[in-house]
Amino acid sequence: MVCGVLGILASLIAASLMSAKAKARQAQCLANLHQHGLALNVFLGDHHEYPLAMSANVREQYPHHHKFWEGALFSEQLDQRDAFRGWPKIFDCPAASRPKEFPAPLGYADYGYNACGLGGLVLEPLLGIGGKGPGLSSPGKFIEADYPPPVRESDVVNPSEMLAIGDGFNGWKGVIKDGLSVLGRGPDAREFVGSTRRSYQRHSGRGNVLFCDGHVGGLKLEFLFQDETDQALRIWNRDNQPHRERLDSLK
Repeated sequence: MVCGVLGILASLIAASLMSAKAKARQAQCLANLHQHGLALNVFLGDHHEYPLAMSANVREQYPHHHKFWEGALFSEQLDQRDAFRGWPKIFDCPAASRPKEFPAPLGYADYGYNACGLGGLVLEPLLGIGGKGPGLSSPGKFIEADYPPPVRESDVVNPSEMLAIGDGFNGWKGVIKDGLSVLGRGPDAREFVGSTRRSYQRHSGRGNVLFCDGHVGGLKLEFLFQDETDQALRIWNRDNQPHRERLDSLK
């Protein structure tokens, strides 16, 4: 009898500790994204445009941008020449678990940038904040020598409803790929060594996100990657339109 009671108490204590740890990891992740938001606000204040997801600054087209969006926001903390070896803590989600099968040369990014908008790189034009690129539907245009221009601050119609940065997930119709430096909803999402399950475990079925106006929160993964309501679709696009036609064209 006593052993049974002790066993129940032990299980309750263990569950409580696990819950407390999960809440602490959630809070730290949101704090990281808040710091991303502050850095993004500084960049917008200085340049009135969003960082390019990738920049052809080697061509000196956009000298205040960097090779990757992370460097545009945290140039002092991140050595761009070694971007995939030892991310600073600001890029480290405490709840993320990098699988040992993940190819080391590719790195494993905890946070991603809404570079492309709904549809990813597949459709033209790109609707995110990573640059006004034509997408892969126009081969030959998306080249380093003539990189598309940045998205202006004024191009984002409703910053409070526009995703900027979040957990590095790309999802499509129930499948989620993790470990990416992009936050996306596109048909190129592929299962990779349990990535969908791992994504759901990270924050108990939610994805932490930063909006363009600087507020942060956790959204259900179904809302981010499966929901087809206007509200769920428009958060990906800088014109604040759902672009439902993209769902039909990508079926």
